[in-house]
Amino acid sequence: MKLSDEQKAERARARMLEKARELSVGTYMTRFTAPDFQRMIRAEAAADPKPYAVCVVQGEMRDVKRSVSECACVTCGKVRPWKVDKHSGKEGIDCGHFVPRQHTGAILDEKNVAPQCQYCNGPLGGNFAMFMLWMQSERAEHIDRLLAWKHTTCPFPMLWEQVDLRIGYRKRYARAVEVMG
Repeated sequence: MKLSDEQKAERARARMLEKARELSVGTYMTRFTAPDFQRMIRAEAAADPKPYAVCVVQGEMRDVKRSVSECACVTCGKVRPWKVDKHSGKEGIDCGHFVPRQHTGAILDEKNVAPQCQYCNGPLGGNFAMFMLWMQSERAEHIDRLLAWKHTTCPFPMLWEQVDLRIGYRKRYARAVEVMG
């Protein structure tokens, strides 16, 4: 008997949920949900057909030229492949968080993240001053709400909610990769 697409999807969800129950909510978030979310964000940014991305370059807002399958760092304007090629050693792009990830309420908020080069996101600690400048230009209406997360404690979503989120993130990721060819 052949399974329908809905039955296959439900079986896959059941397997993911079974695996999720072996881990704590926080561990599942760190190992699976957050990485899938971040990969989706980078892929969607790279799949954007617009040839320019708005970025901060030397303290000023500029349109930075990019190609499909590339992302521009919102805090410095460097253009990098959306995905790290471990074999070539080339730098890729990260998913930078305006409000740091340890503030659990903001970890999966799409308005809190944007493409960032590994240097801005790593050694520069998120390059907050330039990220704030970019946010003021591109997402000003979300700044106060996001900054409020710094002063609140919010639990991670339940395991079954994380499984459902991951399924959605994976679908969006697959669509973005399909667009890139």
